[in-house]
Amino acid sequence: MTVKKWVPCALWDVTCLEQWLGEMAAKGYALKDWPGASFVGRVSFQEDPEALNARYRLDPIGERIGDLELRERSEAYQESGWRYVAKVGRLYAIYRCDDPTAPELYNDPESLAWAMKKQ
Repeated sequence: MTVKKWVPCALWDVTCLEQWLGEMAAKGYALKDWPGASFVGRVSFQEDPEALNARYRLDPIGERIGDLELRERSEAYQESGWRYVAKVGRLYAIYRCDDPTAPELYNDPESLAWAMKKQ
């Protein structure tokens, strides 16, 4: 079954977005799709019993990232247990990890701050 939900917070609130995606996963719903290039719309989730322990992280991608760079970045993250799910316009790439022992995408606040600053 697919459900659609309105985004409960501002798109610049990365922590809130990640928590919301995690809460949906804890209810047994996996992110299916983001509403395209526009940021307005409802986000699609599908029932997925394997999503119960999933973690979601948003990776700032900025406007200049191309498909090749996104694909290479996704392949590198996949080696650490993260898989690409969707894009939020040209702001973020969303990754999901089902392994609770996998490292975070950004292991320190400084590297995340640099990635956000590029936005």
